[in-house]
Amino acid sequence: MCWYEVDIEPRDVLFFRDAKPMEASSIGAGAKWPLPNILHDSFMSALHHKWPERQGWEFEHQHKNDQDRNWKTSSMRFGGVHSVGVFPVFNGEVHFPKPADISNAGDDIATLQKQEWESNLPSFLEYIFLNNGEKTKESAGEWISASEMVRYLDGAVPKKLVKTSEIYDIESRIGIGIDSETGTADKGNSDEDGKIYIAEYMRLKPESSIKGFICGKSSIRGDKETDILKKYFEESKSEHIVFGGQRGVVEVSSIRSESLLPFADIKQKINGKIVKWILLSPAIFSGGWKPGWVDEKGNVCLPAEKPERKLGESREEWRSRFGEALKAKLIAARVDKPQVFSGWNLRKGGPRATMSVVPAGSVYYFRAESVEDAQALAKALQGHCKSDFYGEKGFGFGIATIMENDLDKVN
Repeated sequence: MCWYEVDIEPRDVLFFRDAKPMEASSIGAGAKWPLPNILHDSFMSALHHKWPERQGWEFEHQHKNDQDRNWKTSSMRFGGVHSVGVFPVFNGEVHFPKPADISNAGDDIATLQKQEWESNLPSFLEYIFLNNGEKTKESAGEWISASEMVRYLDGAVPKKLVKTSEIYDIESRIGIGIDSETGTADKGNSDEDGKIYIAEYMRLKPESSIKGFICGKSSIRGDKETDILKKYFEESKSEHIVFGGQRGVVEVSSIRSESLLPFADIKQKINGKIVKWILLSPAIFSGGWKPGWVDEKGNVCLPAEKPERKLGESREEWRSRFGEALKAKLIAARVDKPQVFSGWNLRKGGPRATMSVVPAGSVYYFRAESVEDAQALAKALQGHCKSDFYGEKGFGFGIATIMENDLDKVN
């Protein structure tokens, strides 16, 4: 894929609302780092705004869904657009959520210890995490830089973590509820009039910005491809788009990127059979905390080879070229408290189903049967979105590294 590195500069504060209603004493928590769908949805809206009518170079797929009341007129445009991110840029360097096996004090990477007693964990999880560092509830930082991430993947404790408060400030503002039908604060009911709410907003520090990655192609009958992002930015190097809630506006500019991340080619320990996978963006799995491509016995169900889909090739033809399933097993995982994902489905005219999200930074360990299987698994996980839902929106994007075989000394 041809990826574009997108730099995002806010014009003012930004609002990224969670799934909780802004009612009663609840505060509109709009200053949490945005979920991956924000970037994808914002660009999809921008593309529709730029080209409200179907273009001659554009592929359009018609939907026929009995549950969709407007199926005769509905269509999916720009279906080839994929995104990853967004990530904060602090002091000129991309940062990622801190991996869950780094201690709060930032002075230790948890080791794996054989589980030798009964617990309520799935039986296939053979190891638990053991922290040896300083015990503290206060975090040394929630973010890790790209350069420190490379050191961490090689087994070294990061020298420095960055706190959220260093990247952006949280501003609280009071607002008055507006009736969606009248467009005023007067609802015609004295008991309901004049309701106020408090909402939190994100204001980036001067040394901070936002970065994401987007790609997208469109083809006509599989004969000719058009680079959507190249065409979008061909008239101007930067554009203004709506980003997040409450019509927050950002300026976006892009450059073509050879690799999705600055450290895409990570050196692997050639003789290792243990694969460590770290989520850089949240994921939505059909198994809750467990990926849907891991069965009830912990076996990985990913194909050893998943070639790129050829132009004009059907899905069935593409799947027929997949390799056999990888011989590997999930043996340990450290996952933080889930987030909540919801939203509004414009095509159906109703809310999306609320789903639990595995947070970014979650860590998974796999044991492969052979060195070759470990290399293939690391390649399958490295720099790909492996979420069971909304992978095209950037959910489930992670990086992988191969560790040494002795799990008692894995870190």
